[in-house]
Amino acid sequence: MSIHRDYVTHLRAFSPNARRFLLANAFFALGGALLGVTRNLYLKGAGYNEADIGFFLTAAQLGTVFCVVPAALLLDRWKMKPLLVLSVLISMAGSAGTALLTGKVLIAAASFVAGAGGAAFGVAASPFYARNSTPAERGHLFGVSIGLSALAGTLGTLAVAPLERWLGSGSDALRTMMLCGAGGAILAVLPIAILTDTPGAAAARRTLRDFLFARDWKTLFKLCAPDALIGAGAGLTIPFINLYFQGRFGKSPAQISYYFAASNAMNMIGFFAAPAIAQRFGRVATIAGSQLLSIPFFAALALTTSLPVAVVAFLLRSVLMNLSHPVNSAFVMDMAAADQQAVTNSLKQVSWNVCWAISASAGGWMIHHVQVGRDGYTLPMFCTIGTYVVGSGLFIAFWGGKGSRSHGQAQPSLPAEPVANGDQPRRANQINNL
Repeated sequence: MSIHRDYVTHLRAFSPNARRFLLANAFFALGGALLGVTRNLYLKGAGYNEADIGFFLTAAQLGTVFCVVPAALLLDRWKMKPLLVLSVLISMAGSAGTALLTGKVLIAAASFVAGAGGAAFGVAASPFYARNSTPAERGHLFGVSIGLSALAGTLGTLAVAPLERWLGSGSDALRTMMLCGAGGAILAVLPIAILTDTPGAAAARRTLRDFLFARDWKTLFKLCAPDALIGAGAGLTIPFINLYFQGRFGKSPAQISYYFAASNAMNMIGFFAAPAIAQRFGRVATIAGSQLLSIPFFAALALTTSLPVAVVAFLLRSVLMNLSHPVNSAFVMDMAAADQQAVTNSLKQVSWNVCWAISASAGGWMIHHVQVGRDGYTLPMFCTIGTYVVGSGLFIAFWGGKGSRSHGQAQPSLPAEPVANGDQPRRANQINNL
């Protein structure tokens, strides 16, 4: 059966609840993508430097980190529908506050609220899909969710161009675009409102101990350490890619949005192709190999003064770094014991996001204060390359003998890098953060 027919067959088997959540997730990704493209450009135009922007990014990511585990515990115990509605509203209120408030403290506080609010929506997807699907279509459901998020992200970034023609490209126009992004994400509330709430079974409810106390620390370290290094490297530069194209090449928000849209589209293709690649070469080779193959393109991105070279390098680097995300998610769940999957998934996300949050501030400081060559982007990009090499090397060293070609029905966690095309911190369903 062809890949196309295979997906169509399984699409018909998706439950109404799963389809509604897919739509909600798409709206959330649509608005988030528009916010992701415009937020840094707005803040830069409003007079904040890269070090300040790195601080705001760190605040947002820490909001997510602090709320991921509490959100997961609440989702196990309370009805999911009201929590998801609150998550969307709080997150977008924080995003709107980032656009409307002035002063570093207030913007950092709004960023923290945006990150904290989105935590519940982020961690809800996997258990919701698992709860509203059967093993027969579950793998396809996760694949469609990731692909649909990438498609919605593509449309969200493309929206910048018509909005720029209508509003202009100044600071006020970018603020309005951010508010449009927040409004688009709030549309996720509509399909959420018609979900049929299905509380988790009491036997499956997890306690704080399930999330924070591991039985097999050796396996947990081997799964989390490489990912944490990738997260640290991504945070140094990925959140600033839109500023890179603006600062080094003088590109407008609309032009930058085209690069991000193309990246999302390529990532979508990569997500669907990744299982077949892993089947052919093995999961460890696919995960580590795709990450290592991205490094020459990252080096080109750091050194080039040619816009076409930079755009091609950006696109190929992004698709390679994010391609193995679904494979990596399944691999992690397969390597963790059944009673350790909750703690493994939560601590893996926390370690990745904490490292990303810390390095975002460090990356912003380097970009603003340390010029190597033409501008401040070269040094943090080569630091990112170093962490990617070490992280991929550790993954090979730890798991080189586990190159199984089988695929579990695991729940995807976060992308190798995050995704907002600026490689934002790993919020539940992000794609371009790597």
